Amino acid sequence: MSLTESTYLLVVGLVVVVIGLALATSFKGIVDKHVDLSMRWVAPVSPLRRRTPADRLARRRADMVWVERALGVALALFGLAAAINGLLQ
Repeated sequence: MSLTESTYLLVVGLVVVVIGLALATSFKGIVDKHVDLSMRWVAPVSPLRRRTPADRLARRRADMVWVERALGVALALFGLAAAINGLLQ
């Protein structure tokens, strides 16, 4: 069974829409978990930084959550465009 290009675009578009909506709505706290994991791995990498105060870390975390949610909206829109393109072909 081979997938045609339109079917492939439809399926991939719908998968990307689901992932985008999960990020945009923070389904089951996925964004918070990912941001916490990212901050745990990224923060120790920089050897030149001093310890940052808790308020700066909280602000950085809030900014990262906002960026991930915005990325989720963008993914949902791109996935929708791909799914519509798959339907119209």
